[in-house]
Amino acid sequence: MNPEIKHQNLNATFKGRERKDHIEPVHQFLGIKYASIPARFEKAEPVNGFDGDVVDATKYGYDILHNLILMTC
Repeated sequence: MNPEIKHQNLNATFKGRERKDHIEPVHQFLGIKYASIPARFEKAEPVNGFDGDVVDATKYGYDILHNLILMTC
């Protein structure tokens, strides 16, 4: 069963994943965006919220390295 948590400040429900760490299960919530950068070298701005969305937090978000690898293939 995947863990789920309602975050009041971000107005979202995050669905995470569970993994075993020796004996105890560990709940992980990955790739949650808390801020955005409006332009290069600009100060980050907090995310206003997710408008009540259910967010998949079972994996990290898209990263630029992946894009660069695809461009060179």
